[in-house]
Amino acid sequence: MKKISKRLQDLGINEIESDIYLYLLETGPSSILEISKGTKIKRSTVHVNVETLKQKGIVTETTEGARRKIVAEPPERLRLILEEKKFEVEKLENSMDKLIEDMKSSIPQLEEKIDVKIKYYEGVEAVRKVYDEILESPEVRAYVNNNEITSTFPENESKFFEASTKRGVKIYDLMLDTQESRSFAKSFLKRAKNYNLKFFPKDTKLNSMDYLIFGDSLALIQGGNNPSAVIIKNELLSENMRIIFDLLWGKL
Repeated sequence: MKKISKRLQDLGINEIESDIYLYLLETGPSSILEISKGTKIKRSTVHVNVETLKQKGIVTETTEGARRKIVAEPPERLRLILEEKKFEVEKLENSMDKLIEDMKSSIPQLEEKIDVKIKYYEGVEAVRKVYDEILESPEVRAYVNNNEITSTFPENESKFFEASTKRGVKIYDLMLDTQESRSFAKSFLKRAKNYNLKFFPKDTKLNSMDYLIFGDSLALIQGGNNPSAVIIKNELLSENMRIIFDLLWGKL
């Protein structure tokens, strides 16, 4: 039940609402008092959450004699919640460009105020967003300890595949030469387009870092137990690093 409850929460049904809904599916129509006793949730809390479940369309109300009973709608009704979420996302996507333009026009010198030359990010989720931003660039070069970085960010393989193959981002990776990296290259290169890979010499050492050059910026990303990222925005520095990368690429 815990797994089901977690998946219900992914749909925006909170833990208490999930407990009430699953209880009703198991026991059938129940009064607020019965739900409270069966779930060990305070009666007042049950009442509030039943009302939100009614608004979401997955419980309804009936009467048995003079008693008010709460009834769970079948699980298929959950699809309506998903459809509503899709509709909300589409509305947000359609209005996002206008929102950004309105913000830019409403706040003088916005670009100057947020154009920080060095930015620091901590935590897995923050660094994942950094990778997403990097892969919006038309071209990316990277030095990477693939084994270490992939253990922290296993989704990177699919992200880089989609960026290179579906969005046409040109990617150049220099990797440590390990058995795992060779195995990755063998399968990945067969499927990916616009993705280029070379290996460092066998004796090369590289810690759990990913060094990426993109646009007018550099990113230094650390994996492991305390993932973090530093982005340095400097056109001259990024251009020099790009030249050094290309020289090394040509030698390998």
